[in-house]
Amino acid sequence: MRIAIDGYNLIAAIAGSSLNLLDLEAERESLIGMLADYRSCRRHVVEVVFDGWQVAGGGVRSGQQQGIKIVFSPLGMKADLVLLRLAEKYGSGLTVVTDDGELRHKVQRHHAVTIGSLEFYDQMMVAVMAKEKGLTGEDEDLDDRRQTKSTKKKGNPRRLSRKERRKAKRIKSL
Repeated sequence: MRIAIDGYNLIAAIAGSSLNLLDLEAERESLIGMLADYRSCRRHVVEVVFDGWQVAGGGVRSGQQQGIKIVFSPLGMKADLVLLRLAEKYGSGLTVVTDDGELRHKVQRHHAVTIGSLEFYDQMMVAVMAKEKGLTGEDEDLDDRRQTKSTKKKGNPRRLSRKERRKAKRIKSL
């Protein structure tokens, strides 16, 4: 699975305060460290996009650190546009992490799944804690698959919509 993250949006959600009050460099490094821990247990392709205008120096800058792809949007372009282009490129194979309502709507038009920043943070922490305790979660997935093969069910009037089922499946795989 490929995950694209609105970096400053996630930092602000985790900190619970405005970006103006934070040391952005330290917060970026901390976020990348957490994402690297997450990637080590889930093996997803993780890409973090930051607004380049909030960083000294212009132009598109990208690189990789601890297995996490880091992209700074070019001067004058917001990270939202970079995330939208990723959604156009990868479509339903992409999960976008942001709390920006307008961006979520635009990304969903390209069939990408969106997840809120705090929701992703919670899932990330659960995965990292499970790894530290030695739990993999693979046994649970196997049990879930066995339960869904039952032929007794003829239909569920309370079944979630396709969009909601896809989102729930993505969240479970985080």
